[in-house]
Formats: sequence, C-alpha cells, structure tokens
Amino acid sequence: MENRYIIIGLAIISISSLFIVYGVLISNDRVIGVSLSILVVGVVSTAVGTTYREPLEEMLEHYIHDLNLFYTSVLEDTGIVGSHKIKLCLEDRVIVFSERVIPCSRNISVGVNMLDRVPYIALPITNILDYISKVVGESSDVVDGFRKIFIDTSYLCREVAITKENDTISIELSKLSEKALEMMKTPINIIRVYVLTLLAHHFKNDIEIVDEVITAESYKIIAKILGE
Repeated sequence: MENRYIIIGLAIISISSLFIVYGVLISNDRVIGVSLSILVVGVVSTAVGTTYREPLEEMLEHYIHDLNLFYTSVLEDTGIVGSHKIKLCLEDRVIVFSERVIPCSRNISVGVNMLDRVPYIALPITNILDYISKVVGESSDVVDGFRKIFIDTSYLCREVAITKENDTISIELSKLSEKALEMMKTPINIIRVYVLTLLAHHFKNDIEIVDEVITAESYKIIAKILGE
C-alpha cells in the first residue's frame, strides 16, 4: 500500500466529482466529459495506491519464502516442529526453537545445534531488534509500540489488545490482513518473531511462549517475561 497515491487519487476523485455535478447543473457536456476522464485517473491512482508494493518487498518476499522452506525442513528433521518450545534470548539476540526448554546462555549459537543433549535451531534477531528500535523508539507504552509496528507500519492487523498479570502477558492481534494469515501458516511465523522481539525490546528481558491461539481473524500469544 502506498498512501501518497491513495491521497492523490481521492483528491482527484473529489474534485472531478464536483465538476461533474457542476457540468450537469449547467448542462455542459464538455465539462462532464473532461471531468469523467479526470475521475478515471483518480480511480486508477487510488487502485494503484492500495495494491502498490515496492520492488524490494517483492524480492524479499520470495527470499523469505524459500528461506522458510529450508528452516521448515530443518525443524522437521530435528523433530522440533509442533513442540512450541520457543524462547527469545535477548542477550544472545536469537529466537530459539527447541524440543524442550533450554536456558538462555552465551553457549547458544545461530543455526542448528545441541545444548544439554537437546536439539535446537536459533534464528538471529539483531536486524529486527534494530528495526523495532528505529520505528518504536523507547516508548513507555507497549500497546503503542505494537500499534506502530502491526497497524501503522505493516498493516497486518487493525486491532491490538494486551493484558498483563505479573510476569505473564497476553497479546491479541485482531482483524488480520490476508498477508498476516499467510505468514502464520509456516512454522517460523514472522508474526510470532516480531511479537516476541517487541516484547523483549520493551521489557528488556528474555521472553518465552506459553501458548498460542490462531483463529480466522485473530492471533493470540500468551508469553512469560523471564527474570521480571
């Protein structure tokens, strides 16, 4: 989506509509004809704005898709798929998928490995943390941070609800876009990655997933803030 094209398109539609009404009132076919032509331009501009995607985004989407296939295969081979033992280790700057819960430590390395005989795969999140810091900053409001990332920037959902009790926090993203639903169909699930990274950025602690609930229109994560 490109907001500038949408704004321009809507402005053109509004102006041309006024001239169409004016042309009808004065019974001037030329004014009506020109106004209709301009109206088409406005409609096209609005349509382009709602469907436009940066070429780089297209390239990255294909890359992420292929990369996800690779990690899915690795997760399946290690028997980790479906285990839901997922933890973000802030100091190590990784998200860890493991068969059983493993402690965050400097012994965790990016890629596929074992710790205390437990197989795991660790994905780096340094770039995501840097991106979130740039977009969100050091906001004291965790809800505001989620809205900036998931609603204002990525348009992945339209509503965010967060509740916290002691060290347990629940995040629910509602009215999901089609793109968000596609992202959640894979084991890696980039939505999950961003949710955990946002929580780690805000609370400055490791985060562990307790439960996940996915419906046709919402995605809910219940997580534990470790060390709080």
